[in-house]
Amino acid sequence: MCPVSVDSRISRAVLLAVAGVSAPAAFGQTGELVNNQLMPPLPTVEDQFYDPRPNASAGFPAGRFFFTAVVCNGPNNVAVPQGVGLESRTADITGGNIVLNRRPGGAPGDPAGVGSIVDFPADGQYLDLALAVGECVDVDFVIGLATVNNFYFFVDFWRDPVGQATVPVTFLPEQGEVDVCGGAADIDAHNAPFPATANNYDIEVEPSVRITAVEPVPASYNPLPSFLACGDTLRVVYETDPLPDELTVHYDCTCP
Repeated sequence: MCPVSVDSRISRAVLLAVAGVSAPAAFGQTGELVNNQLMPPLPTVEDQFYDPRPNASAGFPAGRFFFTAVVCNGPNNVAVPQGVGLESRTADITGGNIVLNRRPGGAPGDPAGVGSIVDFPADGQYLDLALAVGECVDVDFVIGLATVNNFYFFVDFWRDPVGQATVPVTFLPEQGEVDVCGGAADIDAHNAPFPATANNYDIEVEPSVRITAVEPVPASYNPLPSFLACGDTLRVVYETDPLPDELTVHYDCTCP
């Protein structure tokens, strides 16, 4: 285990440690463990705050503890650019405490303690859902306290896109549609009609799916995936040689 920070500024009754531990295939979940790519440097912990007001029915009979972990992608010898789907998974949390801002239903049984998931937010240098080597993102955590006692909190960092599909790039629309979301929607990628250059691609989806990112990561998005509405068309531009003849499109199926 790799302790990152110990809180002693807010309350000595609340002792915090964040760490990375190796636990591949924990909780029967999919994805790629990326502890080694993201550390070192170890995350720093900022903006710690203890709110003593209790709410037992909401899961914090002894109050709440807030903090922000600044997670950076390297630079280290094994760091590589990371795309959509970065998240923390709780490897251990002591004292009967729970993670209040976990992703609902993120793991089987929706665990609030060990196994709970917190998504990295599409904000700051991760606004484009691509974290280059040397870039950082602020990840907020809200801990529901069972008792006002010292506790430890350990996480692993994973990359696990919600859904992804390999989509061929064609010259005309509808030539290479790929079914997604159990056949309820499809994704189509083709050369954009203007400007008349082959490096502009339009990715179109049915209304019941939202694109969250595209790989290889393009030189530009219009709009950014984090601002994309359900059913919108996403235009991407590449400045690589050769240009990709297929795209990995990440998506979710949570649209109304």
